[in-house]
Amino acid sequence: ESLSLLGQELAAGAPPGAVRHNRGKTLAAMGRGREAIAEFEEALQRLPDRVEILVDLAEACKRSREFDRAEKAYLRALALHPSASLWSNLGVVRKRKGDQRGAREAFEKAVALAPRSSAARGNLGVLLARMGWYAEARRELEAARRLDPGNLDAANGLGVLLVRTGEVDR
Repeated sequence: ESLSLLGQELAAGAPPGAVRHNRGKTLAAMGRGREAIAEFEEALQRLPDRVEILVDLAEACKRSREFDRAEKAYLRALALHPSASLWSNLGVVRKRKGDQRGAREAFEKAVALAPRSSAARGNLGVLLARMGWYAEARRELEAARRLDPGNLDAANGLGVLLVRTGEVDR
């Protein structure tokens, strides 16, 4: 039903790029990732510099495990609007691709832009621990916990790190 309403918007003269974007968001919410990606890409043909469309495209690609496409969309969005959250999201995509060095670079840029972001510091800390950089990982994970004691990812990452380094018994 919501998709037919979007068609009615288009028929009523709504801007085609906005209609395609809305249709993509609806399809993504319905779990129809490939169709959503096609709609976002069509919207970008009409509105190429809209960061929110690029971010929605990147998220849909990430959920569909199309990490290369997600990375490209995040990089385009970052070129238009650098932000800590976009750098952090790019880091997650790169980590899922197995690009630890690229993920670290992205997480470090996120922390540089938002040093008080518990999420950015937690992401960086978990990655550093996986890379074997335990002292740096601990510093970031402890900072993430100080900034937000409710950051469960940072708490879990710190616990795993302490076990891994022998500071806490299993």
